[in-house]
Amino acid sequence: MREILEIIPDSDDAARAELLYVAGVSQRLIGDLESAKRDAGKALEISRRIGDTLGVVRGLSALAVIADSTGEYEAEQAYLEEALELAEQIEFPTDFLVADLGWTAWKSDDMEAARRYYQAALDQVGDDGRNADDYLLGLAFVAWVEGDFEEAEDLAREASNLAGEHGLAAMSAGYQFAVALAAYDQGNASVAASALIESWPIIFDAGEGLWLHHWLYAAARMQPDPVVAVRIFGALAVHNDRSGFAFGIPIRRDLEQALARARGELDRESFDRAWAEGSNVTVARAGEWALEGLV
Repeated sequence: MREILEIIPDSDDAARAELLYVAGVSQRLIGDLESAKRDAGKALEISRRIGDTLGVVRGLSALAVIADSTGEYEAEQAYLEEALELAEQIEFPTDFLVADLGWTAWKSDDMEAARRYYQAALDQVGDDGRNADDYLLGLAFVAWVEGDFEEAEDLAREASNLAGEHGLAAMSAGYQFAVALAAYDQGNASVAASALIESWPIIFDAGEGLWLHHWLYAAARMQPDPVVAVRIFGALAVHNDRSGFAFGIPIRRDLEQALARARGELDRESFDRAWAEGSNVTVARAGEWALEGLV
């Protein structure tokens, strides 16, 4: 895309906006959030200037997803609300924007609003089932936070299966972290471990930044050895800092509780040493530790 942008005339605004939008989305997926925000912002600026309402909707949506990754929930909500209003004006499908508002609500710890938005998005899905997997995952997240782990696992499995049926292998594998969390919280550690072990190579090979964060979090939380758990959490913290990624309130709260449990099982020196060890390894090495501990 960079090569194409270099040869497209500056006067071809529509093409440049399109490419910058896709570049922004792609960079967000691989964790380069600063570049993603820059390119999506340029795409939005061009679309506003040339009066391309659909382009504005897409640019706002991209910036909302990027703001979501960095924890800027108020900005995300503002982007989404403007995008939704414009999309309704041009009668463009709005289910994905409604679902994104659900994700914002979930990360802000408003489960009532999150469930309402996700269900509304699911109700808008057409016969082709487009995006239904994503909305089902959202409902699974809500059920997990509310403590209905069986429903959470069922919904996450349905979401993963549906994504697989649509040819979205990386998404299907990414959703397995939610299956693992729900299974683990029901006491099914072996089922949870299998979900993570089977999904890791697909997620890692695809370079799916979003799912790598969540996979490492789930894998660290499930480690029977607190030293290994702290190592992975240390690696995850560095990975988050480098990419600018931020978990939502429910996961941050759960992560803090997991670290508190580890501190209770280890003396300070052991905890600090494990954290330092994790802080100096690659994501690949952290994944290896996780897999070794899950077997």
